Amino acid sequence: MVSFEQGMWKPHTASINWCEADYAHSLKVVEFWNTASAFPMVFVGAIAVRDARRASASGGPVVSASFLVLIGLGTAAFHGTLQYSAQMLDEIPMFLSLFVGLVSLAEAWLGESSVTLRMGAAIYCLGFSLLHCACGFTTLFQVHVAVVVAAFVVGASVIVYLIGPNPQHGFRQVHYQLASYVGTLLLAVLVWVMEETMCPALQSIPWGNPQLHAWWHVLISVAYYKGVMLPVAIQDQLQDASMKDRFQALHQLHWNHGRPGIQGLMGLQGPGVPGVFEICGIIGLKVLQEFKEFHGFLGNDTSKAACDGSCSNATEGSEGSLGISDSSPTLAQRTSILAGTVDRNE
Repeated sequence: MVSFEQGMWKPHTASINWCEADYAHSLKVVEFWNTASAFPMVFVGAIAVRDARRASASGGPVVSASFLVLIGLGTAAFHGTLQYSAQMLDEIPMFLSLFVGLVSLAEAWLGESSVTLRMGAAIYCLGFSLLHCACGFTTLFQVHVAVVVAAFVVGASVIVYLIGPNPQHGFRQVHYQLASYVGTLLLAVLVWVMEETMCPALQSIPWGNPQLHAWWHVLISVAYYKGVMLPVAIQDQLQDASMKDRFQALHQLHWNHGRPGIQGLMGLQGPGVPGVFEICGIIGLKVLQEFKEFHGFLGNDTSKAACDGSCSNATEGSEGSLGISDSSPTLAQRTSILAGTVDRNE
């Protein structure tokens, strides 16, 4: 093992240092394994660019995939030198790529490019990037990344599991693609959190540090590829859908005696928290239902049996919205109806 004191990149100016020992394998590379594991990002990014272009995707997914190549190169420079300038080469493309992915998801749902959406995202990204380069926020940057990723996951889940059940659009394959993306992403985040919170314990393992941050690079590359291709798949499945189909979830969520808007969406005559839980419950029920169907546990009459009389007060509304007889439906009733487990003609 070479001496840390002889490392060529000292002093380190980056705002963060990771769990891997500095200069453990080379005097020219600060974090050897973290640097080496960045190059799969470049490879996966190149594959994502190729596949997005083959799918005739709009510019968003191709640009987002191209950013992954830049992220891989920036990550290698960052971990190899721990210099602030290299850190920005890692973090700025990461932030930009996530916003491009979010815009791509929104445009996939709308079915068309939005100049207003792109300009708004570009202005915000430019402003935050300049501020981040000047101030070097660490926690704020990580919070921004977490919020954008969460918005992407929630948005994709709402589109796929609330709009997707229309069988004519064949969303079943997209369901599994979304589940695969989220699963890989959660595993990558778990590895990242373990490396952040258990560093002393990891460094004291007798057979050596498992280099969890390097594994994070590999896992997040796979998740990133799946995330880039998800808007492409959604756009492909919705290409023949009307705008009424695209807004199906919002029409179905017009509760509170048929009144539309944010009150109906949140589930409402009071605080909106129950509506948020309803949406999460609906998505969870859809995932569980598909899992059971995949393993052959459900029969053809399951949807009718699942109601079990609990939704007798729900009646069919006009123009695709749901009417309620005398009072607003209970949480169980609304969840069952929106989850597709109720025969609304009964």
